[in-house]
Amino acid sequence: METVQDLQRRIEGTEDLGSVVRTMKSLAAVSIRQYDEAARSLAQYEAAVRMGLGFVLRDWPFPPVEKATAAKPLALLIGSDQGMCGKLNEEVHEAGRTAIEAMADDPSKRIYIVMGERMAAQFIDTADQPEKIFTLPSSVGGIGGAVSQVLSTVNEIREQRNITAFHVFHAQQGAQQATEPRHAMLWPIRQALLEEMRERQRERRDSKSRSLPYYSMDRGALFSELVGHFLFGSLFRALAASLAAENAARLAAMQGAEKNIDNQLDELRALYRQRRQMNITEELLDIVSGFTALEQQS
Repeated sequence: METVQDLQRRIEGTEDLGSVVRTMKSLAAVSIRQYDEAARSLAQYEAAVRMGLGFVLRDWPFPPVEKATAAKPLALLIGSDQGMCGKLNEEVHEAGRTAIEAMADDPSKRIYIVMGERMAAQFIDTADQPEKIFTLPSSVGGIGGAVSQVLSTVNEIREQRNITAFHVFHAQQGAQQATEPRHAMLWPIRQALLEEMRERQRERRDSKSRSLPYYSMDRGALFSELVGHFLFGSLFRALAASLAAENAARLAAMQGAEKNIDNQLDELRALYRQRRQMNITEELLDIVSGFTALEQQS
Protein backbone atom coordinates (compact mmCIF):
# COMPACT_ATOMS: atom_id res chain seq x y z
CA MET A 1 0.00 0.00 0.00
CA GLU A 2 1.30 3.45 -0.92
CA THR A 3 2.30 5.71 1.90
CA VAL A 4 1.32 9.36 2.25
CA GLN A 5 4.82 10.31 1.09
CA ASP A 6 4.48 8.11 -2.02
CA LEU A 7 1.17 9.74 -2.89
CA GLN A 8 2.64 13.20 -2.33
CA ARG A 9 5.45 12.43 -4.80
CA ARG A 10 2.95 11.11 -7.36
CA ILE A 11 0.85 14.27 -7.01
CA GLU A 12 3.90 16.50 -7.50
CA GLY A 13 4.99 14.51 -10.57
CA THR A 14 1.51 14.66 -12.09
CA GLU A 15 1.33 18.42 -11.43
CA ASP A 16 4.68 18.87 -13.20
CA LEU A 17 3.39 16.88 -16.17
CA GLY A 18 0.25 19.02 -16.23
CA SER A 19 2.42 22.14 -16.35
CA VAL A 20 4.29 20.77 -19.38
CA VAL A 21 1.02 19.88 -21.11
CA ARG A 22 -0.42 23.36 -20.50
CA THR A 23 2.75 24.93 -21.92
CA MET A 24 2.58 22.76 -25.04
CA LYS A 25 -1.11 23.59 -25.41
CA SER A 26 -0.36 27.31 -25.23
CA LEU A 27 2.44 26.99 -27.81
CA ALA A 28 0.15 25.08 -30.17
CA ALA A 29 -2.57 27.73 -29.85
CA VAL A 30 -0.08 30.52 -30.54
CA SER A 31 1.33 28.66 -33.55
CA ILE A 32 -2.14 28.15 -35.03
CA ARG A 33 -2.78 31.86 -34.85
CA GLN A 34 0.59 32.69 -36.41
CA TYR A 35 0.10 30.34 -39.36
CA ASP A 36 -3.47 31.54 -39.90
CA GLU A 37 -2.26 35.15 -39.90
CA ALA A 38 0.52 34.24 -42.34
CA ALA A 39 -2.06 32.81 -44.75
CA ARG A 40 -4.29 35.88 -44.38
CA SER A 41 -1.33 38.19 -44.97
CA LEU A 42 -1.22 36.97 -48.58
CA ALA A 43 -4.60 38.51 -49.38
CA GLN A 44 -3.25 41.72 -50.94
CA TYR A 45 -0.43 39.89 -52.72
CA GLU A 46 -2.83 37.37 -54.26
CA ALA A 47 -5.30 40.10 -55.18
CA ALA A 48 -2.55 41.95 -57.09
CA VAL A 49 -1.50 38.75 -58.89
CA ARG A 50 -5.09 37.94 -59.85
CA MET A 51 -5.61 41.47 -61.13
CA GLY A 52 -2.44 41.19 -63.19
CA LEU A 53 -3.48 37.88 -64.69
CA GLY A 54 -6.92 39.21 -65.49
CA PHE A 55 -5.47 42.28 -67.20
CA VAL A 56 -3.00 40.25 -69.28
CA LEU A 57 -5.78 37.89 -70.36
CA ARG A 58 -8.33 40.65 -70.91
CA ASP A 59 -7.81 41.03 -74.67
CA TRP A 60 -6.54 37.54 -75.40
CA PRO A 61 -9.19 35.62 -77.35
CA PHE A 62 -7.57 32.29 -76.52
CA PRO A 63 -5.74 32.28 -73.17
CA PRO A 64 -2.59 30.10 -73.27
CA VAL A 65 -3.83 27.58 -70.73
CA GLU A 66 -2.77 23.96 -70.88
CA LYS A 67 -5.39 21.34 -70.19
CA ALA A 68 -4.69 18.96 -67.33
CA THR A 69 -4.38 15.32 -68.31
CA ALA A 70 -3.74 12.20 -66.28
CA ALA A 71 -0.68 11.16 -68.31
CA LYS A 72 2.01 12.20 -65.83
CA PRO A 73 0.89 13.88 -62.60
CA LEU A 74 3.31 15.30 -60.06
CA ALA A 75 2.08 15.21 -56.46
CA LEU A 76 3.40 17.10 -53.45
CA LEU A 77 2.42 15.55 -50.11
CA ILE A 78 2.86 17.82 -47.09
CA GLY A 79 3.18 15.99 -43.78
CA SER A 80 4.42 16.62 -40.26
CA ASP A 81 7.67 15.73 -38.50
CA GLN A 82 6.30 16.57 -35.04
CA GLY A 83 4.66 14.14 -32.67
CA MET A 84 1.22 14.18 -31.08
CA CYS A 85 -0.66 15.21 -34.22
CA GLY A 86 -2.73 12.08 -34.72
CA LYS A 87 -2.82 10.29 -38.07
CA LEU A 88 -2.07 13.41 -40.12
CA ASN A 89 0.69 11.79 -42.21
CA GLU A 90 -1.26 8.58 -42.78
CA GLU A 91 -4.42 10.42 -43.87
CA VAL A 92 -2.65 12.76 -46.29
CA HIS A 93 -0.58 9.89 -47.73
CA GLU A 94 -3.67 7.74 -48.25
CA ALA A 95 -5.59 10.58 -49.91
CA GLY A 96 -2.67 11.49 -52.16
CA ARG A 97 -1.83 8.01 -53.35
CA THR A 98 -5.47 7.08 -53.93
CA ALA A 99 -6.04 10.17 -56.08
CA ILE A 100 -2.81 9.89 -58.08
CA GLU A 101 -3.17 6.16 -58.70
CA ALA A 102 -6.63 6.84 -60.09
CA MET A 103 -5.04 9.29 -62.55
CA ALA A 104 -2.09 7.12 -63.64
CA ASP A 105 -2.09 3.30 -63.46
CA ASP A 106 1.57 2.99 -64.44
CA PRO A 107 3.88 3.60 -61.42
CA SER A 108 6.56 5.01 -63.75
CA LYS A 109 4.21 7.87 -64.64
CA ARG A 110 3.44 8.82 -61.03
CA ILE A 111 5.88 11.29 -59.49
CA TYR A 112 5.85 12.21 -55.81
CA ILE A 113 7.72 14.80 -53.80
CA VAL A 114 7.14 15.14 -50.06
CA MET A 115 7.69 17.55 -47.21
CA GLY A 116 8.73 15.84 -43.99
CA GLU A 117 10.76 12.72 -43.17
CA ARG A 118 7.76 11.06 -41.55
CA MET A 119 5.72 11.53 -44.69
CA ALA A 120 8.56 9.98 -46.71
CA ALA A 121 8.48 6.98 -44.35
CA GLN A 122 4.90 6.29 -45.48
CA PHE A 123 6.32 5.17 -48.86
CA ILE A 124 8.65 2.49 -47.45
CA ASP A 125 6.38 -0.45 -48.27
CA THR A 126 4.99 0.92 -51.55
CA ALA A 127 5.99 0.61 -55.20
CA ASP A 128 6.27 4.40 -55.47
CA GLN A 129 9.14 6.31 -53.93
CA PRO A 130 9.39 10.11 -53.55
CA GLU A 131 11.71 11.88 -55.96
CA LYS A 132 12.61 14.55 -53.42
CA ILE A 133 12.21 15.05 -49.68
CA PHE A 134 12.00 18.61 -48.34
CA THR A 135 12.48 19.78 -44.76
CA LEU A 136 9.43 21.32 -43.18
CA PRO A 137 9.80 24.90 -41.91
CA SER A 138 9.87 25.23 -38.14
CA SER A 139 8.33 28.71 -38.07
CA VAL A 140 6.32 31.18 -40.13
CA GLY A 141 9.53 32.85 -41.30
CA GLY A 142 10.66 29.68 -43.06
CA ILE A 143 7.55 29.13 -45.19
CA GLY A 144 8.58 31.46 -48.02
CA GLY A 145 11.99 29.83 -48.47
CA ALA A 146 10.50 26.33 -48.35
CA VAL A 147 7.91 27.23 -50.99
CA SER A 148 10.60 28.66 -53.28
CA GLN A 149 12.64 25.45 -53.00
CA VAL A 150 9.64 23.29 -53.81
CA LEU A 151 8.62 25.37 -56.84
CA SER A 152 12.18 25.34 -58.15
CA THR A 153 12.21 21.54 -57.99
CA VAL A 154 8.74 21.35 -59.54
CA ASN A 155 9.93 23.44 -62.51
CA GLU A 156 12.98 21.20 -62.97
CA ILE A 157 10.90 18.01 -62.89
CA ARG A 158 8.32 19.56 -65.18
CA GLU A 159 10.93 20.36 -67.82
CA GLN A 160 12.79 17.05 -67.53
CA ARG A 161 9.88 14.63 -67.15
CA ASN A 162 7.12 16.28 -69.20
CA ILE A 163 4.75 16.67 -66.24
CA THR A 164 1.13 17.35 -67.18
CA ALA A 165 -0.27 18.51 -63.82
CA PHE A 166 0.89 19.53 -60.34
CA HIS A 167 -1.23 18.42 -57.38
CA VAL A 168 -0.84 19.26 -53.69
CA PHE A 169 -2.16 17.20 -50.78
CA HIS A 170 -2.06 18.58 -47.27
CA ALA A 171 -3.95 18.58 -43.99
CA GLN A 172 -6.39 21.28 -42.97
CA GLN A 173 -8.39 21.99 -39.86
CA GLY A 174 -11.75 20.31 -39.76
CA ALA A 175 -14.53 20.28 -37.22
CA GLN A 176 -13.61 20.30 -33.53
CA GLN A 177 -9.89 20.80 -34.23
CA ALA A 178 -9.65 17.51 -36.15
CA THR A 179 -7.56 17.35 -39.30
CA GLU A 180 -8.69 16.22 -42.73
CA PRO A 181 -6.79 15.86 -46.02
CA ARG A 182 -7.26 18.41 -48.77
CA HIS A 183 -6.42 18.11 -52.48
CA ALA A 184 -5.76 21.01 -54.84
CA MET A 185 -4.48 21.05 -58.43
CA LEU A 186 -2.24 24.11 -58.67
CA TRP A 187 -1.12 23.69 -62.26
CA PRO A 188 -2.41 24.10 -64.85
CA ILE A 189 -4.62 26.83 -63.47
CA ARG A 190 -8.28 26.04 -63.98
CA GLN A 191 -9.73 27.63 -67.11
CA ALA A 192 -12.81 28.80 -65.22
CA LEU A 193 -10.65 30.66 -62.68
CA LEU A 194 -8.68 32.47 -65.39
CA GLU A 195 -11.86 33.41 -67.21
CA GLU A 196 -13.25 34.81 -63.96
CA MET A 197 -10.12 36.97 -63.53
CA ARG A 198 -10.42 38.17 -67.11
CA GLU A 199 -14.08 39.07 -66.79
CA ARG A 200 -13.38 41.16 -63.68
CA GLN A 201 -10.81 43.20 -65.56
CA ARG A 202 -13.18 43.66 -68.50
CA GLU A 203 -15.82 44.96 -66.11
CA ARG A 204 -13.25 47.32 -64.62
CA ARG A 205 -12.38 48.61 -68.08
CA ASP A 206 -16.02 49.05 -68.98
CA SER A 207 -16.49 51.11 -65.81
CA LYS A 208 -13.87 53.54 -67.23
CA SER A 209 -11.67 53.32 -64.18
CA ARG A 210 -8.86 55.91 -64.10
CA SER A 211 -6.41 53.46 -62.48
CA LEU A 212 -6.05 50.72 -65.10
CA PRO A 213 -2.70 48.88 -65.00
CA TYR A 214 -0.18 49.05 -67.82
CA TYR A 215 2.70 46.84 -68.94
CA SER A 216 5.38 47.06 -71.63
CA MET A 217 7.06 43.62 -71.53
CA ASP A 218 6.10 40.65 -73.70
CA ARG A 219 2.63 39.43 -72.84
CA GLY A 220 3.58 35.74 -72.80
CA ALA A 221 6.59 36.35 -70.55
CA LEU A 222 4.50 38.45 -68.18
CA PHE A 223 1.80 35.78 -68.08
CA SER A 224 4.38 33.11 -67.16
CA GLU A 225 5.80 35.35 -64.44
CA LEU A 226 2.37 35.99 -62.96
CA VAL A 227 1.55 32.28 -63.02
CA GLY A 228 4.72 31.70 -61.00
CA HIS A 229 3.57 34.23 -58.40
CA PHE A 230 0.12 32.64 -58.36
CA LEU A 231 1.64 29.22 -57.67
CA PHE A 232 3.81 30.71 -54.93
CA GLY A 233 0.80 32.20 -53.16
CA SER A 234 -1.27 29.03 -53.51
CA LEU A 235 1.50 26.77 -52.20
CA PHE A 236 2.33 29.21 -49.38
CA ARG A 237 -1.29 29.09 -48.26
CA ALA A 238 -1.39 25.27 -48.47
CA LEU A 239 1.77 24.89 -46.37
CA ALA A 240 0.53 27.40 -43.78
CA ALA A 241 -2.79 25.55 -43.58
CA SER A 242 -0.98 22.24 -43.09
CA LEU A 243 1.19 23.62 -40.28
CA ALA A 244 -1.87 25.17 -38.62
CA ALA A 245 -3.71 21.83 -38.86
CA GLU A 246 -0.73 20.03 -37.31
CA ASN A 247 -0.81 22.36 -34.32
CA ALA A 248 -4.60 22.09 -34.11
CA ALA A 249 -4.26 18.31 -33.82
CA ARG A 250 -1.60 18.75 -31.16
CA LEU A 251 -3.79 21.21 -29.29
CA ALA A 252 -6.66 18.71 -29.28
CA ALA A 253 -4.31 16.00 -27.99
CA MET A 254 -3.02 18.29 -25.24
CA GLN A 255 -6.55 19.23 -24.22
CA GLY A 256 -7.39 15.54 -23.87
CA ALA A 257 -4.19 14.93 -21.90
CA GLU A 258 -4.90 17.89 -19.64
CA LYS A 259 -8.37 16.55 -18.87
CA ASN A 260 -6.95 13.12 -18.02
CA ILE A 261 -4.28 14.68 -15.80
CA ASP A 262 -6.88 16.75 -13.95
CA ASN A 263 -8.98 13.63 -13.35
CA GLN A 264 -5.94 11.73 -12.14
CA LEU A 265 -4.99 14.58 -9.80
CA ASP A 266 -8.49 14.59 -8.31
CA GLU A 267 -8.23 10.86 -7.64
CA LEU A 268 -4.73 11.12 -6.17
CA ARG A 269 -5.66 14.05 -3.92
CA ALA A 270 -8.76 12.23 -2.68
CA LEU A 271 -6.68 9.12 -1.96
CA TYR A 272 -4.01 11.28 -0.30
CA ARG A 273 -6.59 12.88 2.02
CA GLN A 274 -8.10 9.49 2.83
CA ARG A 275 -4.70 7.93 3.58
CA ARG A 276 -3.63 10.92 5.67
CA GLN A 277 -6.85 10.77 7.66
CA MET A 278 -6.26 7.06 8.28
CA ASN A 279 -2.74 7.81 9.54
CA ILE A 280 -4.04 10.50 11.86
CA THR A 281 -6.74 8.17 13.17
CA GLU A 282 -4.15 5.43 13.79
CA GLU A 283 -1.89 7.87 15.62
CA LEU A 284 -4.78 9.06 17.81
CA LEU A 285 -5.74 5.45 18.59
CA ASP A 286 -2.13 4.73 19.54
CA ILE A 287 -2.10 7.74 21.88
CA VAL A 288 -5.40 6.74 23.48
CA SER A 289 -4.24 3.14 23.87
CA GLY A 290 -0.97 4.26 25.44
CA PHE A 291 -2.75 6.61 27.81
CA THR A 292 -5.19 3.84 28.83
CA ALA A 293 -2.33 1.44 29.47
CA LEU A 294 -0.49 3.96 31.64
CA GLU A 295 -3.68 4.72 33.57
CA GLN A 296 -4.23 1.01 34.28
CA GLN A 297 -0.64 0.60 35.52
CA SER A 298 -0.95 3.51 37.90
